[in-house]
Amino acid sequence: MNIVVDDPDTLIADLKNLRKSKRPLTGYLTYAEQIRVDVSAELAARLEKGTKLQSKDTVCEIASRWKGEPQAGRDYWNTVAKTRSLIAAM
Repeated sequence: MNIVVDDPDTLIADLKNLRKSKRPLTGYLTYAEQIRVDVSAELAARLEKGTKLQSKDTVCEIASRWKGEPQAGRDYWNTVAKTRSLIAAM
């Protein structure tokens, strides 16, 4: 197999990007991605006037919900995440 390289700098950059490929999302991150908008809206509705919703409050609420999720729910989201990563690898 012969590879013709027009620009060695581009080849080196491409090889570095291959090594730095993103890790697949976990079940928790997939779950968080799915419910973040709803959680933010619920928390914003509970705020007093003049106060802003902080992202750490949203993250804490999502983590709390994940911990309260039954094992079957966690397994579902882990399966969704694995399936997505397999599809992305194709």
